[in-house]
Amino acid sequence: MTSPLRIGIAGLNGYGSTYFKTLAAQTDAVITAVCDTNPQALDEAAGRHGVAHRFGDWDALLAAGGTDAVCVVTSHFLHHPMVLTALRAGQHVFCEKPLAITAAHADGLAAIADGVAPVICLNPSHGAKPPGWEPWEIACRDLAFLRREIREIR
Repeated sequence: MTSPLRIGIAGLNGYGSTYFKTLAAQTDAVITAVCDTNPQALDEAAGRHGVAHRFGDWDALLAAGGTDAVCVVTSHFLHHPMVLTALRAGQHVFCEKPLAITAAHADGLAAIADGVAPVICLNPSHGAKPPGWEPWEIACRDLAFLRREIREIR
């Protein structure tokens, strides 16, 4: 049996909070680190869910080395730079939509991922999902895809 996939979450407001619910139901994934620039949100979410590693800085989370994959659930304009640094750090990435603000940035991220082998999984528009699916069910399905892809790479 392989060890659980260690996941870091950046962005604890909005959809970020749904990832705790999604991952709590998983037996092969665990949240090992959280990141947010709001210290109160960071302490509240980490404390409520028992996550010991808390970061106010994205680069510090990546440098700590305690994750196999990260979820980027921040403001849209931050997705490209955060995914870029995560890929360069060798992390697999699950990113809420949009992956980037421009097509050129998205193409650049795909090219980097192709060159270093991490998986980028994008949560597409909720309009494309079956009626009645809640955000955490969508994330759970997409995270299951991410886990399968990472296990194949390992």
